[in-house]
Amino acid sequence: MKLLTLNTHSLHSKNNLANCQVLCDFIEKELPDIVALQEVNQEVGEKISTTVSGYIPAGDVPLKDGNFAHFLQENLMAKKLCYEFSWLGMKQGYGRFDEGLAIFSRNSLKEVTNMLLTDTANYFNFKKRMALIAETDTGVFVNCHLGWEDDGEEEYNKQIARLISCNNFKKDVFLMGDFNITPDSNSYETIMSSGFYDTFSLAEKKIGEVTVSGKIDGWEKNTQDKRIDYIFANKKIPVKESRVVFSGKSHPVISDHFGVMISF
Repeated sequence: MKLLTLNTHSLHSKNNLANCQVLCDFIEKELPDIVALQEVNQEVGEKISTTVSGYIPAGDVPLKDGNFAHFLQENLMAKKLCYEFSWLGMKQGYGRFDEGLAIFSRNSLKEVTNMLLTDTANYFNFKKRMALIAETDTGVFVNCHLGWEDDGEEEYNKQIARLISCNNFKKDVFLMGDFNITPDSNSYETIMSSGFYDTFSLAEKKIGEVTVSGKIDGWEKNTQDKRIDYIFANKKIPVKESRVVFSGKSHPVISDHFGVMISF
């Protein structure tokens, strides 16, 4: 089984369609079973999509024609790749985007739900955070993009506490996404002590580790290479490989984050 997570930073780049095609080509080659994407955006003024094959809504914000996930699904369909997907509009960003989370699955999505992780539920508050939860026959996949550990308004430990409550499912549970923390942080230790395992640490083979390099959106003062994107599992699974992708080495850079894919 293969799981892929990537913060797409979509619509912030003039190369958005080209980046989407690179991602689609990668999916065609690797055939990941689950793809969890963060910062999956659409322009607020775009036309609402009417019929989208394989789409399962997850929230109140409608999917629009310019949505990055919509582009990706169209490209996958053109390659005759069968994925079901869901998109959750989480908050408005930069006054022009509906910013959200998306999950693509090769297996049928049996149920898709969402969870509020922050105290604020205000759609226009950029600190609002949610999780997109997709259940298939193979497990429960929780896609998230968390805030910052030192935020005095929206406490990070509350977001973590709500997120790890997903371990109540009677299936294998995977937490995937942009956690905005490094492995030496207190919050990382909280996740690890709550019944989850870092699949990078479990991996028999590790190809790359860093997922952000230098200054990026939200880390404007960063000058170092960091690992802040993760796939956590609620069981000690035999991970064959953890690989950093879209880092400019084996695959082009298509975002301000690199992706992480595991095989087990």
